[in-house]
Amino acid sequence: MTTLDRLQEHGPLGPVRLRIDGYRPAEGQPLLQALTDIHPEAAFHQRQDQREQAAKAERQRREEAEQREREAQWARAEWFGKRKRKVKKLAGLRDEAVTVDER
Repeated sequence: MTTLDRLQEHGPLGPVRLRIDGYRPAEGQPLLQALTDIHPEAAFHQRQDQREQAAKAERQRREEAEQREREAQWARAEWFGKRKRKVKKLAGLRDEAVTVDER
């Protein structure tokens, strides 16, 4: 279907012109919008920059969450290590006390 056929079928406010770009799918645009849209590549780059900034912020948020999780795991490991040493120490004192009482 040609542009003229679309113009006759839909009128000037319908999807008349197909804009085929490498960065967005072919879709019909109203004639006035197609004629006034003179910087589609600049708009694409602006949207691409926004997507990249959002992805960077998401990566940073994820890395910070992973760091907090590693720190929490480390703190739990330290707590359990201290607890284990304390229990061993108490068990050793108990064993010594039992041997002293048995003498």
